[in-house]
Formats: sequence, structure tokens, C-alpha cells
Amino acid sequence: MMMLKEIKRAARSTVRRLPDEGRALTNAYKQLVVLRRVAATKLGAYGAASGIDPERVYALDPARIHHVTNNASGERAFDPRAERGKIYGGHWDRATRRFDDLPLARAISQRASAATDWSKTDYYAGVLASGDANNGLRSRAQLDEHCARLDRLIAAARRGALPSEGNADERSSLEIGVNIDRDGRYMFNDGVDALGVAKALRLQRVPVKVRVRHRQWMEFRNFMWSLSEGGGASTRAKHLYQNPLHPDLQDIPASHNCDDRFEAARDAVPRRGGLLLDIGANLGYFCHGFEELGYKCHAVEYEPLIARAADKIRIAEDKSFKVITGDLFEVANEEPLRGNHWEVVLAFNIFHHFLKHKALHDKLVAWLKSLKVDVMIFEPHRSGEPQMKSAYATYDERQFVDFILSNSMLQHSELVHRCTDGRPVYKLWR
Repeated sequence: MMMLKEIKRAARSTVRRLPDEGRALTNAYKQLVVLRRVAATKLGAYGAASGIDPERVYALDPARIHHVTNNASGERAFDPRAERGKIYGGHWDRATRRFDDLPLARAISQRASAATDWSKTDYYAGVLASGDANNGLRSRAQLDEHCARLDRLIAAARRGALPSEGNADERSSLEIGVNIDRDGRYMFNDGVDALGVAKALRLQRVPVKVRVRHRQWMEFRNFMWSLSEGGGASTRAKHLYQNPLHPDLQDIPASHNCDDRFEAARDAVPRRGGLLLDIGANLGYFCHGFEELGYKCHAVEYEPLIARAADKIRIAEDKSFKVITGDLFEVANEEPLRGNHWEVVLAFNIFHHFLKHKALHDKLVAWLKSLKVDVMIFEPHRSGEPQMKSAYATYDERQFVDFILSNSMLQHSELVHRCTDGRPVYKLWR
């Protein structure tokens, strides 16, 4: 055991003497570890989703549910009981039918928004003409009773209290079942009544249950778990560094939810939008929030596997910001970053890595001198951190701020937040 510890200590010492502390070699090793784990866990992305409670209820914005799962009618694609918690590959997630185009969804919207008489809707006429055996509607009386239940549901939702009592059929109609496609997007499976009402009334959150996940999405979940266990996006506590944001990834532990940093940055920057650059973006947490504020965001992440995860989460969350993989000092001179004037630059807990060697320090100086920016949100390291013991430059937080001001077009600074871990957040501006 002692020999193994000595070998590891000697290996770490050798790596630290390599250029940039052997960063390229270290990252290559981390990638190999994650890829090995992903290859092993792909075998687990079949059958049932182990470790995920199929009865777990998620609070979801109904506006996220756009498409019906691979069918051309309001009928469910997967049986809510027999297939709950299953994992399937294939093309069941490639449907083009929008939920809002279902006859019942349109009828609910017309009733809720314009008080249209049920009998005047295409849905009502269609059921009378052909029947709806799947929902037990074989007569006008049964259809009218269904419409009356929908009216009660609309009224309850307007009061902010969906009914939880009633007969079994009525309770079943209030449950919304969704599936998750290969890209992490939610698709409608069952519960057209409840989802139709939620969408018609523009409710912010509704309870849903996930019936089926696509195999490729499960592979990505396994990949994210691997990252949390030491793949470069993790901390020493075997947590992801940032919250991965997607509701179906919230069971993966994260060390930082980043809410306090985002709120401090949000309150410190202009609200007019514009170009934003996030340096060392990790999983892209801040770009999600700033895109919602109207910014056109660009996330730069050095490690390819983390950048891959950030881009997958971006797609799943239906965001449009760009994820750029690579060294900041190289990609800054390439499209789409080259020559931009940035309204905001985010530099959370990243610049101190460039102080550890003279070559990186010089590159940081050159980049700052070329940077065109209005506002920078800057989080330096804490003075005296062990990782900075042998650094080329050992600035304390005030010296670090002054260093940026003296080498950039920025002229003013203000401490805007102190994080729970003691690290400061500064606003720097022209």
C-alpha cells in the first residue's frame, strides 16, 4: 500500500513539472477514464431505468411539452402502467405531431380562452361522428359528461387547485405522462385533459411522471454520472461542479447550484442584452440564465467532455447559445469569437489558473489588452489557497482586480457579492 502511494505521489510530482502542470496529459487521462465508464454503462441503458423511481413526480413547465409520441392521434403511445420506467431505442421519438394540434387540446384552448361552446368545436363534432372508444365516449351523453368534467378541471386550475379526489377514471385523467426523447426533450404520452388545461391556462408548473426514456438519453445520463465520479466536471467530493439544470438530471449531485453567483451577476450587468462571453463555462449554467435575459451567449470550455455535456444539456433545455471547445487564448482568435465587442464577460473562478506559469500569465495579459468589453463579472481565488503555493504570480483579490484593470480597457471595480465559500465576486466596468 505504501509503495502504491509513493508511486502516485511521484507521478503527480512528475506531471506538475510538465508544461502547464501537465494539463493536456491529465485531461487525456480523465477522458479515458470517463470513456471507459461510459462504454461499461451503455450496457445498462436498456430495459428498465435502474435507480429511477417510475412513480417520481416532476414539476415541469407544460410549455416544454411540444410533440406527441410517435402517433397521429390523442391515443397514448406507451401503456402508463405496463411500460412505466422502461428504456427503448428506435424512432418512437421522431414524431412531428404537435400536442397543440390535437382536436381535444384545441377544443380545451377554445373553451378556456373564449368560452366556446363544446358543441361548436371540431373535437365534439368528430367524436359524435366517429366515437372515441379509447376514452369510453360512445354517446352524446357520455361526451357531454366528459365536457362537464373538463369544465370542472378548468375551473379548479384557475383557482390554483387541481382536484385530487373523484372516481378512479377522473383521477387518472389528471395525471400527465411524458416520455424523454434521445435529446432530453419531453414528449406527451398520456393525460391529454390535464395537459390541455395546463397549456390553455399557461400554468407555470404541472406535476408529471416519466413513462419511457430513450436509450440514447439514458446513455447520456450514465455519461453524466461518470463525469460526477471523476471525469473533469467533478469535485473531490465526487459531485458535478455545476448543477446540470435538466429536471431528469437533478438526482446527480452537484457541489454548486450557482444561484447566488448568477443573481449577483444578473443584478450587476445591463438589462439591455447583447453579446456575452462565459470563460470556463463548465456545464453552461450561467449561459442558460443570461439567454433568458436576452443575451446572445458564448460558452468557452477547455475540456472536450465537459463541453460535450454542456452542449447536450443546452439542446435538451432548448437554448441557442454556442458552446466553444478549446483553449481561450486560441479560440479567441477564431470564429465566432474573433473581433467581438462583448457587453458582458463572465470570469468565474477561472483566471487564477493562468497565474500558475509565466507563459500563461503572459497570454492572459495579451488577451486582456485585446479584449473589447463593457462589463466583466470576475471571481478570483481566495488568497492563500494551496493550489497557488508555487504559482508564478500570487495576487490577493484586490491585487488581482487591479491587475485586470491595468491591463484592459476596464477602469472601475466594485465588490458585488461574497460567496458562501468566501470567494468574492467583483463587477469591473469601463
